[in-house]
Amino acid sequence: MLLLSMSARADFTGPFSTEYVLGDGETKAVARLVAMDQLKTAAAAKAGSYVQSMTVLDNSKDLKESVEVLTASVVRLSDVKEQSTVNATGQLVLRLYATATVDEAELGRRVKALREDRAKGKLLERVQSENAMLRRDLEQIRLFQGRRTDPTAAFDFLRHQAEALKEIDDNGAAVEAVFAPGSIILAADEDEEKFAAAKRTVDHMVIDAVMGSQVNIAMDGAERVGGQYVVRASLVWKFNADELARSLRPYLEVTVRDGDVRISGFDNREGRGPSPLSERLFQYLATHGIDVVVSIGSSEVRVPVLYYGDDMMSTCGSYGAVRSGPIKYICLVSKDRRAAMRRGDQGTEGDQVRIRVSEIEARKISQLTARMAPANGTR
Repeated sequence: MLLLSMSARADFTGPFSTEYVLGDGETKAVARLVAMDQLKTAAAAKAGSYVQSMTVLDNSKDLKESVEVLTASVVRLSDVKEQSTVNATGQLVLRLYATATVDEAELGRRVKALREDRAKGKLLERVQSENAMLRRDLEQIRLFQGRRTDPTAAFDFLRHQAEALKEIDDNGAAVEAVFAPGSIILAADEDEEKFAAAKRTVDHMVIDAVMGSQVNIAMDGAERVGGQYVVRASLVWKFNADELARSLRPYLEVTVRDGDVRISGFDNREGRGPSPLSERLFQYLATHGIDVVVSIGSSEVRVPVLYYGDDMMSTCGSYGAVRSGPIKYICLVSKDRRAAMRRGDQGTEGDQVRIRVSEIEARKISQLTARMAPANGTR
């Protein structure tokens, strides 16, 4: 016997209950499975009219033929409670209570999937037909269980009952599987999560570490050139290249030389890197340039610290393009007063940074500043 009630509201939701009288030799565990299936079936049947009224179904014949299974797949039971009593004839009665709700977001997603793939609709039609037959079998078994039969027949009924319940459960799993993301999508989602984690590591352990590096600058002198003045200054900055390289090596092939971190595009592309993420992480890092910005008055000079270039030898030397042309290597260069010539923007010469200022600025301003900053056009 099925007892049914549902509260009236716009979205489908409501309390349901069912009771199941155990037959001869029937266990409470099996009775619970039968009662739960009855509860789900009743909730799906009642929700079916609501689902069919949803505009997402329109008048599609294919969808309406599958609406029972479609509805069952999006009805969610919550607050399931159980109660056991004994009736007047001494039989155990199991009662289940639950709240059923239609997952409308999932309903919309599954309707869209059905419209885009007719094979899914065919599967739902098959499942709907098989489940109807299996539930008729379960009802026949219930009728026989109400009669007194010999132990062998009772055992056969219980076996058929268990088989029917398992097939219904397997059909439900098949419906869930058909709407679940495919293995390719799941693999792509997992890969994206790993890439996001790798980017966070690079951002925190490398980019942030370099951006936080101290930069010192000292004026070496000045000279008059025409109506302007050229200020000569020496820069000092340094970071722990070995530590930065250790942070990168799980993802990229990295070398450290003369205090510089060097990353070759050839060694990290087309599957040659240490990780499946190597090529994408190489491209990601190439977009995150860092400069030392030297300022005096309204004038500034930028000296690249983290940059990409087109030097085939990936030596991070003083030749090749900086942030132009093909991305063949990435350099993260350190510098102290003993270092060899480093790359710089126009206005640099050897270890010295040369900045032009007007005569007015030369008379008013004497302080030089230097700081790490994102390169122009990068993040």
